[in-house]
Amino acid sequence: MVTNRSHGSAYPDAEFRAPVVLILEPNHVRCAHLMECLEPESYNLLRADSVTAAITLLVRQHVDLLIVPQDLQDDSLARLQEEIKILRMLRDFPVLTLVDMASMMDSRVSLDFPNEDFIEEPFHPLSVRLRVRRRLETRRAHETQDQTEAVLVTLAQTVEHRDRYTGGHCQRLSLYSVLLGSSLKLSQEELVALYRGGFLHDIGKIAIPDSVLLKQGPLTPEEHLLMQSHTVKGEEICRPMISLARVLPIIRNHHERWDGSGYPDRLAGERIPLLARILQIADIFDAITTKRPYKAAQTPSEAMAILEQQAADGLLDVTLVDAFLKIAGYPHLSHQSQQEQALLSQSLRNLRQVLTGSEANFRLLDLHQSRFGTAAPPPPMHNVRATGD
Repeated sequence: MVTNRSHGSAYPDAEFRAPVVLILEPNHVRCAHLMECLEPESYNLLRADSVTAAITLLVRQHVDLLIVPQDLQDDSLARLQEEIKILRMLRDFPVLTLVDMASMMDSRVSLDFPNEDFIEEPFHPLSVRLRVRRRLETRRAHETQDQTEAVLVTLAQTVEHRDRYTGGHCQRLSLYSVLLGSSLKLSQEELVALYRGGFLHDIGKIAIPDSVLLKQGPLTPEEHLLMQSHTVKGEEICRPMISLARVLPIIRNHHERWDGSGYPDRLAGERIPLLARILQIADIFDAITTKRPYKAAQTPSEAMAILEQQAADGLLDVTLVDAFLKIAGYPHLSHQSQQEQALLSQSLRNLRQVLTGSEANFRLLDLHQSRFGTAAPPPPMHNVRATGD
């Protein structure tokens, strides 16, 4: 059963909506007492008396804080734990656990959930309100930082929209990079960085004039230098955001080359950050398979042949290219006709199960063993501005 007690009238402007507090408590008496404790606050109070009901609310509602009991007995407990893990990666929210004083004293507190804090029984109304208020205030501070990051992502997409030929580029890079990173068993934090890097890697191009960014002919040496500066400028834009620390090497170094001939730092081999090398391969693949002012779109099989040749020439990490070959059977990569509609609909929520980094979730993406069927790939082509700049 799910109940909702709303104080929405206290927050008529959606920008200042009331925080949503979800109480998962099968014991109706205890749940009613908790709701009474929080009644004086301007919260939207949701109640769930089962794990299934709680999961439904977590997925459908923008829950700002979750309260769960220490002694929760439910066959779906493991599912709730996994759902919380996934959702908190996408939209973090505090979890408070209801415990009795004896458990606290004996250190018998459950580790089933990532506890920020506890609410001890017997419940004192003022204590309950202060605990919840404190955690919501901390979350609001973090949310402000998240909003700043969202502005940067919007800015990055504005850069992309300046060029009608690169629509959906960020979404595709995020998907390709996460797929490759997941196949390499990277950590959850690294996969999230790859996702963000897909959107933010070219944010520095906001400083590049259209006369250079959209030029259809060859760039002059001076224009090449100006274009290359977008990596450093992008890093400078994002550096103040602590949450983007893992993304900075992607932004700065995704145009380095395995042989040291790239920019801006002329790094070589494994000195190039791994995440930058991953996104670089996705970037080149997307540039080849997308129509640009200076070239027609090529097929995924042609793109893979070019990547293999560049790896053989010492420009790309051979190991990563080989790993990318293994995921090229993923439908959105192997069927160009489906690419625009399918990939443009991808969002962080669509990728949330992949971002847990587990092999089982990776299989949910319907990855295929075959690459391009039995047909041999076409001969490599070398006269392509494959990096998209």
